[in-house]
Amino acid sequence: MVGAVLALSACSGSSDHPGLGATSAAASAPASSTSSTPDTPTSAAPTLPDGADRATPEGATAFVKYFFAVYNHAFWTADPSTLEEISDPGCKFCSSAISAVQDVRSHHARIQGGRITVLGAVAAPTTGSGRTVVAVHLRQEGQARLSPSGSVEVSSSPSPSYQLDVAVNQISGRWIVLAAASPPRSSP
Repeated sequence: MVGAVLALSACSGSSDHPGLGATSAAASAPASSTSSTPDTPTSAAPTLPDGADRATPEGATAFVKYFFAVYNHAFWTADPSTLEEISDPGCKFCSSAISAVQDVRSHHARIQGGRITVLGAVAAPTTGSGRTVVAVHLRQEGQARLSPSGSVEVSSSPSPSYQLDVAVNQISGRWIVLAAASPPRSSP
């Protein structure tokens, strides 16, 4: 999930994928965790929850939660295939994450920790074009990228909670992620 940090950094305006070699508070990939939840995945991939296929704001919200479960799993297994299936090719955030996962795989590395937890999510009403924006409140655990021998190559600290606006659209009866970015800051 070091790539996760990388990808989440991409949402905040940085063109580089955060995580690898950097310690990013905004979005880091999985690292070792002090929580009671495991910091490594099981072999079972996340499954699309009931209702996440509906073309409603509630369906979009359920899908975005699923997206982050897939995101975590992709980094932990070094397999971006499901992440690619649910991401639009033009999504910079998604492409950055997919590239980071591919880098982990090509170097036979392993990600430990870095779980992204969805603390809350609210969808705006769907537009006439079918596009929906889901405001997601997230937190990411610290993570480490381990070499094939198990030594730590890169690590990052847990991030404070942060928000991303995730744009999704339903195409041919299934949601895809179009973009993810930090919301604009309001002026005082």
